[in-house]
Amino acid sequence: MTYNIFVKCDVCGSISDLKWQVGELSKNIFRICCGKCKTLIECEVTTNNGSFNYEFKNAKEIDAKLDSRCDYIVPISSEILTEKMRDGKEMFKPTPFINIVSLVGFEKFSDFSYRFLRGVERIEKWKAKCDRLNDLYINKEFNYLRQMIKKDFNINIKKSNIKNVCKEKYNIDFNFYESFTNKTSYSIFKEKVLKKYKKIKAINKSDYEKLLEFLKNDIDNYEKRIKDTLNIFINNYNYFIPVLLLDNVNENKKNEIYRKYSITTVHFEDVRNMYLRIYENVIETSTIFIGLNNIIYRNEYDKIDDTVIENKSTIQQYKKMSKGNKIKYILKNEFFNMIIPNFDNDIRNAIGHEDVEYDAFNQKLIYKEGEMYLIEYVYNSWNCYELCLLVYEIIIDIKLELLKVNAV
Repeated sequence: MTYNIFVKCDVCGSISDLKWQVGELSKNIFRICCGKCKTLIECEVTTNNGSFNYEFKNAKEIDAKLDSRCDYIVPISSEILTEKMRDGKEMFKPTPFINIVSLVGFEKFSDFSYRFLRGVERIEKWKAKCDRLNDLYINKEFNYLRQMIKKDFNINIKKSNIKNVCKEKYNIDFNFYESFTNKTSYSIFKEKVLKKYKKIKAINKSDYEKLLEFLKNDIDNYEKRIKDTLNIFINNYNYFIPVLLLDNVNENKKNEIYRKYSITTVHFEDVRNMYLRIYENVIETSTIFIGLNNIIYRNEYDKIDDTVIENKSTIQQYKKMSKGNKIKYILKNEFFNMIIPNFDNDIRNAIGHEDVEYDAFNQKLIYKEGEMYLIEYVYNSWNCYELCLLVYEIIIDIKLELLKVNAV
C-alpha cells in the first residue's frame, strides 16, 4: 500500500508529494532533502491499528488531493530502496514495492524481509538486556552478571567462575549480533576462518602463546573498540535496512541500482563519520591478524614481511606504524587479511579532509578522486559488519585464553 503525504517546505515553500510505501514496521523514520532549497526534511511516522501519526521537522503536512500540483514527487520507505526524487509533473510510476520485487524477484525479497524483521525483533526483545549485561561486565560485577544471565536468558552457570560467566556473556553477544548477518554466507565464511585459526593454535602452539603474551596488555582495548564498532551498526540499524536487500542482488545489477534508486532512511550527514570510526577501530586491532599471518607465512609471530617497508621487520615496529603504513601490510594477499574490511581510501581521505560535496537531489557524494552514490556508501559501510563480528569472535577467543579462572 502506498500512502500519499503532501508537505510544504518551511524554508522555500515548495510542495512535495511523499509517496510512502507502507510496510511492516510500526515506527518509520524518513530523511529527505527538499528538492529546491536542499533543506533536510525529517519525518517520524508511527502506525497503530491502521492509524498514522506524523511528526515533521522543517516541513508541514498540507491538505491536498492526489491530482494537486506539487513541485516534487518523493517515493519514501523505511524498509526498501525507492526511485529517486523526480519532478512533480512526471507521470505515474509503479510503487516502490512493485519496482523492487520486479528487480529481485519475490523469493529474494521474502528472504530480505524475513532477515530485517528478525533483526528488528531481536533489537526489541534482546538489546536492553544485552546492554545491561555489558554494563555489569564492564563494571566487573560478575556476581550480578551471573544472576542476570540466569534471569534474562535462563542460563544456569554450573561452575560459577569469572571465566565461565564471561563465556556465557560472550555467547549471548554472538547470538545477538549474528541475528543481523546473512546467516548462510556468514556461517560458511566464519567456518573457513576459524578452522585456520584453530589449526594455528594446535600446530604452532609455541608461537601462538608468544603472540598472546604480546597482545595481553592491549586485548581489553581491542575488545572495546570492536564492541563499540558493532554497536555503531546496531544502534543505527534502521539506517541500513534498505541496503540489506543488495545482498540478494547480482553484482552486475548493483551499479544500476546505485544510479536509479535512493535511500530515505538516512541522510549523508548521519553516516558521514561512521566509515572513519569503523576504519580507526579495525586498523587498531589489526596487530592480532598480522601476528597470525606471521605465524603462517614466516613461522614466527613477530616477524613481518620486511619487503613492504624498508628497515621494518617486527610486529613491534608494525604496532607503532601510522595507519597508512599498516594498510600496506593489510593489502597483502595473506590469509587473515581477508577478515579486515577493504576500506576505500579515496572516500575515507576525502571525508577525513572535509573534501566531499553532497548532491542531495541525486544522492551523490562528489570528491576529487571520483563520486559515489549514497546507497553505495551506506552499503559499503554495512559490509564491514560481518567482518567486524568475526574480528570480535577471535578477540574474545584470545581474551578467554588469557582470562584466569576465578570464583564469583
